[in-house]
Amino acid sequence: MGMPLEGNWSFVFGNCGLTTVDTYHDNAILHQFNDTSHINGTVHHGLAG
Repeated sequence: MGMPLEGNWSFVFGNCGLTTVDTYHDNAILHQFNDTSHINGTVHHGLAG
């Protein structure tokens, strides 16, 4: 994604959120990010920043 490793804290992840990335030799494809549709109930989305 063209960002330094420290940049991963810019993303907010929910409890039990699913993130799927397919990696290839020359690129990667993000299929889902923080998908919580499989959870029935309240999801704590963490703290931004």
